[in-house]
Amino acid sequence: MTTPWMTPAEVADYARMHPKTVEKALRAGQLVGHQRCDGGRWLIHQQDADAWIRGLQQRTRRRGPRLRSA
Repeated sequence: MTTPWMTPAEVADYARMHPKTVEKALRAGQLVGHQRCDGGRWLIHQQDADAWIRGLQQRTRRRGPRLRSA
């Protein structure tokens, strides 16, 4: 049986990004995660990881072309 809970390393692999990016998002409160105690291991629910990844993708898509001055 698989669990819906993931470690930061698993989220990074799942999202195809560097683990430090996931850790920064956790510390900044951009990604919802849970710790049993301060400094303990982070666990992220897959639904929270999916929502965070979708948010990153939407922000990336919204960017328009860069305009250069002549």
